[in-house]
Amino acid sequence: MEDKNVKKALKLSIDENILKEAKENIPNLSKLFEETLKIVLQSQNKEEYKIKLEIEAKEQARTQIDRELEVLNAQLNNHRNMTNDTNEAQEFAWRKLYSHYQQTQGNPHPKIVKESSETLQIEETRLLEFVNEISIFSKEIGVNQIRNWEHVKKVANQYVAGGI
Repeated sequence: MEDKNVKKALKLSIDENILKEAKENIPNLSKLFEETLKIVLQSQNKEEYKIKLEIEAKEQARTQIDRELEVLNAQLNNHRNMTNDTNEAQEFAWRKLYSHYQQTQGNPHPKIVKESSETLQIEETRLLEFVNEISIFSKEIGVNQIRNWEHVKKVANQYVAGGI
C-alpha cells in the first residue's frame, strides 16, 4: 500500500539569526512551512482568480467614487466661492448705502438704492425703511458694527419692526 503523506527532506537557506529565533518561538517549523505552502497553493487555484476579480472590481468602484468625490469637491468649492463673492458684494453694497445715507442725511441717490436693493435682494422701499430704522438705533447696534452687513442682519430683529 502506498502512503499518500510521504515526507521529503528539503534544504533551505535561511539567515542564521532568523532560523535561531524561529526555532525558539515556533515548535514545529516543518509543519508551519507545510501548512503555509498549502494555503498559498490553494489560493492560487480558483480562489486566486476570484480574489483578483474582486480586487479589480473594488479598485474600479474606488476609482469611480474618487471621481465622484472630485466632482462634489469642485462643486463645493464653486459654491463656497460664489457664497464668498455674494457675501463680499453684500457687505460692500450695505456699507456704500449706509455711508451714502448718512452723508446725504437720509436721502441716498436712487441709483445707489437700486444697486444695493439688487445686491441685498431687498425691495427698494423696504431697504430705505430698513436703513432709516437701523440708523435710528446705530448707537445700540454699535457704530463700528453697523457697517457690517452680517451683524446688522443678525440684530435687525431686535431693533427693526418686521426684521429684514
